Amino acid sequence: MGLSILLFTVITALLVYLHFREEKNRIERKDLMDRLMSRDFVEYKEMVQEPEKFEPVSLDEEQEYWREIEESKV
Repeated sequence: MGLSILLFTVITALLVYLHFREEKNRIERKDLMDRLMSRDFVEYKEMVQEPEKFEPVSLDEEQEYWREIEESKV
């Protein structure tokens, strides 16, 4: 009984290790492919950098009205 639990634990630990190793290799392969496919360093940096995030602007009706008035002046 004790030997089967030990064997099960070892096999489970090896499977977890293999999973994390494959995940790390997948991320590394993706990065290498991005480097190979880009023409230069600037293009590579544009591909890997996080996209700029914008927060939504909440306006009440009066602010929205004045914003539309300002936009229509242009």
